[in-house]
Amino acid sequence: MAQQVTLVHTSGHPTAAGFYRRCPLEPLSQRVDMMVGSIVEISNMTLDNLLGSVLQVAPTGGRILVVTHGTQRGIDIPLVAGASQKASSGALGMLMSDRQDVAPLLGISAAQISALRDKMNAVRQLRLERVVIRACNIGQSQHTLSVVLRFFGARSINAPRVRDAFGRAPISFVQANTNAWRRFTQHPRTQIFDTNGGKFALRTIIQSRTEFRPEVKAESESAVRWWISSHLPVAGFGPSQAGWQPPADLLIHALEDPISTLLVFPRQAEFLTKLVTYGGHSPEVI
Repeated sequence: MAQQVTLVHTSGHPTAAGFYRRCPLEPLSQRVDMMVGSIVEISNMTLDNLLGSVLQVAPTGGRILVVTHGTQRGIDIPLVAGASQKASSGALGMLMSDRQDVAPLLGISAAQISALRDKMNAVRQLRLERVVIRACNIGQSQHTLSVVLRFFGARSINAPRVRDAFGRAPISFVQANTNAWRRFTQHPRTQIFDTNGGKFALRTIIQSRTEFRPEVKAESESAVRWWISSHLPVAGFGPSQAGWQPPADLLIHALEDPISTLLVFPRQAEFLTKLVTYGGHSPEVI
């Protein structure tokens, strides 16, 4: 069986590594969940140190999960430390080419271009089975998916076509017939869930293009238990365990519905409809 490695851009998603330690499954399709495996934290992720980390930890024929920032144009990280050029599909295409004039076009040195190509070729030789990317909007463009897939030399790629978010939500307990509950749930980005243990409400405040702040109010611990079990991929790692106690806060991973702007969580069927899997032929090493 292929081994899995997760590489997390921690300065970009400071709660993502903690989330995957609590919820070590990542849904890819109706039939496939990916085990997270070992987690590598990269503070200031660049294409250069991402490739270097893959070479250090990923086995031949393995699977990698990359958690970072993205757009429909590519992976939203610098090529190298200090560079302004991001790892867009255009930049990756230049690196995959045999052109010798790309250094000034990408704003880095010829030596850095050579080093990136060497690492790219070494990663390609791993013949990765799957690259899973959790970064905003990369799946909107089949061209971008195709370029990233060829760059890594993998058999398939899986990515979201909407905004992707991680966050830490403090939990407080309050009854639904109180003024505190009514004030909390009046916010337009509040989602309310009815459970056997009472109501559970999650409110999200958008702080920036890449950050959100969730908050939770629930009527009981059993409401929290129900919500975690039915919305997060905890499997045998959480509320089903004997003696489990709800945490003081929730670590959350979600995709944003672009129409309602509400969050969709990994154990909801709608989550899978916002992911794209693309397969192609692995490139030859240049």
